[in-house]
Amino acid sequence: MRGPFTVAKIAVSSAAYSFDAEYSYIVPSELNDKISCGVRVIVPFGKGNRHVIGFVTRTYLDSAYNEKIKPVFSVIDEESLLTEEMMNIIFWLSLMRTSLLFRQDFHIAFLSIINW
Repeated sequence: MRGPFTVAKIAVSSAAYSFDAEYSYIVPSELNDKISCGVRVIVPFGKGNRHVIGFVTRTYLDSAYNEKIKPVFSVIDEESLLTEEMMNIIFWLSLMRTSLLFRQDFHIAFLSIINW
């Protein structure tokens, strides 16, 4: 396969707190126009590749194809659920969190912002 390839960083909703991170997914060419920061997507997650919902935190182009990176299955939303200001607040909160309790508050705050 030849590049460049669009890669999406995705926060997966069902990841355990110990694995709370952004995960990389290849964006299939047919979804390139639909992927943007703040939209929800369905992606394979874990060894069983179970379908989970995540949201796109950012995208970038990569010239090297990595067959270990799984593809995005589908896009749920037609437009971003989060404004740039909301994304900045979420990232700030994720940097400030220090305890499991705060992390749960962050998760609840995020879900209430997007009316999940």
